[in-house]
Amino acid sequence: MKQETTSDGSGTMVLRKCVLLFWNQRQRCTRWVLFFEGVGINFVIIFALIRG
Repeated sequence: MKQETTSDGSGTMVLRKCVLLFWNQRQRCTRWVLFFEGVGINFVIIFALIRG
């Protein structure tokens, strides 16, 4: 019984960790996409200003 509960607990913990890891990766990806989008827009504006 004891082993079953511990294995069960570790199983849910692993699942939770995987979900958290996946979510963090997703958040990081969106952040990077937004960051690059912002940089891209700024770069285009600066380039346009330089070109006149």
